[in-house]
Amino acid sequence: MIYNLVQHYSDEIQLDLDMVVRLELNPNSLQLNYSIHANLDNLILPTIQKEIKRADNLWQNTCFEAFLKLKDSPKYLELNLSPFSAYNVYSFDDYRQGMKDMDIAEIKLNSLKEAHNYKFSADLRFVDSFDFEAISICAIIKLSSGETSHWAIKHKSSKPDFHLASSFIEIN
Repeated sequence: MIYNLVQHYSDEIQLDLDMVVRLELNPNSLQLNYSIHANLDNLILPTIQKEIKRADNLWQNTCFEAFLKLKDSPKYLELNLSPFSAYNVYSFDDYRQGMKDMDIAEIKLNSLKEAHNYKFSADLRFVDSFDFEAISICAIIKLSSGETSHWAIKHKSSKPDFHLASSFIEIN
């Protein structure tokens, strides 16, 4: 599945870029491939160069994210994937409720930066299998000015909120 992400209309700076994400989702694995085409000069988009570690608060800098809603349940997973060689995976019982770290079996992150193209990929294998019914794919892009831009398949709130169930789309 391929998705085009759009910037949230409330961001102070509106960026002229194209962001496309290719998703492959299975009950026990996920592959995300982000592709950004733009003038990258003012965007903080590093390339992965060291061992990947688990960390919190990744959304405070450039971070690629996915939210996966479990079938017939308010429960969902949040994946934070950072080009600063870090990740985290959380499970939630409901909208921003009952957050817990979730173990995964394996993760691989890669990135490539060229003149006007940036590619970021993440391959995850879950410990358990899941039946997902909806997804939200998102990104937070930090600018060298310190400002932040928020990208998602769709935005359903006056402020960026990637956790909102109404921002998820059904998986076919």
